[in-house]
Amino acid sequence: MDSNILVSIVVPVYNTEKYLKKCLDSILKQTYKNIEVICVNDGSTDNSAQILEEYKNQDKRLRVLTQENSGGVIARKTGVLNANGDYVIIEDSDDWLDSDLVESCVNVIKTEPDADIVKFGYYQEPSHKGFNLCNILEKTKYEGDEIKDIIRLLIYSQKCNHLWNEMVKKELFDFSSEIFDYIVHKGEDLQINLQLYTSAKKVVLIDKNMYHYLKNPNGITGSVNPDKIVSIVKDAIYLNQLRENISLSFFGKKDTKNSLNKILYIVESSTCSLLMAKDDALEDFKYLENELKPILQEFFKDFTEADIDVGFFKRRIYRNIFNNKLSKNVKYKKRYIAGQKLKKLFKK
Repeated sequence: MDSNILVSIVVPVYNTEKYLKKCLDSILKQTYKNIEVICVNDGSTDNSAQILEEYKNQDKRLRVLTQENSGGVIARKTGVLNANGDYVIIEDSDDWLDSDLVESCVNVIKTEPDADIVKFGYYQEPSHKGFNLCNILEKTKYEGDEIKDIIRLLIYSQKCNHLWNEMVKKELFDFSSEIFDYIVHKGEDLQINLQLYTSAKKVVLIDKNMYHYLKNPNGITGSVNPDKIVSIVKDAIYLNQLRENISLSFFGKKDTKNSLNKILYIVESSTCSLLMAKDDALEDFKYLENELKPILQEFFKDFTEADIDVGFFKRRIYRNIFNNKLSKNVKYKKRYIAGQKLKKLFKK
């Protein structure tokens, strides 16, 4: 097989010692051999750094870059800017690849050399549930204005947000874009993909699931704290502003009502998770009130109560409380009570 195409695989690493070896093994055992692996140690405090050094000594194709903890966007940027490949795959360090993933992508480039992005399917682990855009979109090749179909998914759904299940022409990355005027820490894949897909001229889909995404078993409840909630809300507002601007540019309209209800959902769900994680969160709620009120008041100033999708919240409450499992009933009843407290807290 022609191996003239060099593929750079960028792996941001932050405290994933439990999964890192499986991730690296799946990369280094690819059937396509002309790869370089750039691991960006983003300030890990566990044994991730030692594992990276061990693998670097075993395979000269692997390089390790170390930086202070800066978050996902900056870690990915560091990796991409130091990549020598014609194309880049960015893999999360707790995930793994099928052995023929890179080869399958390179085979596409041989027949479609002007493709900017090759997008493939993935499995969510440990459920092994498969997801592929080929099951949503009508075509496997998108050029010019046709890419708007994918951009629409980026803006209005979460079906195309992931950065790790695609191979991208390196020259397509532009971290000087105004999209990165503010760096998010929640939703970093979406932020980068908004830049990539609004710049792409041709996207090809592979009707094959080859990436294994490990869903974090701890979830937000195990790690939530007031500062993190403030950061999540700020990031969500910025990403929604990006979506709105891109929607206006590509489709000539904004979906402000959709934007509002996304922010309301994030505020409600993340704040209720805090209450569920702690028996007494009164001081945390006071802190959130002081930090979030000016941010949310600025965001809400252009909306009215009529813009709030009351039905959405009612459906969510009914779906979460009235279900068949008693354990979930208890869980979501507590969440419902938390929501009522939250409404009182932020009442004008």
